[in-house]
Amino acid sequence: MSGSTWTQMYTWSDPATGSSEFPTTSVTIGASGYYVRVVSNSVGFSGGAGFTVTGETSSTTTYTSETQNLTYTWNLY
Repeated sequence: MSGSTWTQMYTWSDPATGSSEFPTTSVTIGASGYYVRVVSNSVGFSGGAGFTVTGETSSTTTYTSETQNLTYTWNLY
């Protein structure tokens, strides 16, 4: 058993949706969150940089990443 899940904490955009700053020539969107990875103990995964152990059973270990900030900018010209 193994898999990763993205847990989103919040999102944002600049300029903010509904803002009086529209129209604009570029928009930046962003999201913050973290990954949760459940790994079978038989795999031998040790977490990796940025992950900590947040749960264990006899057959699996759960790792949670540090908070990740993702952004993307669209230029509208």
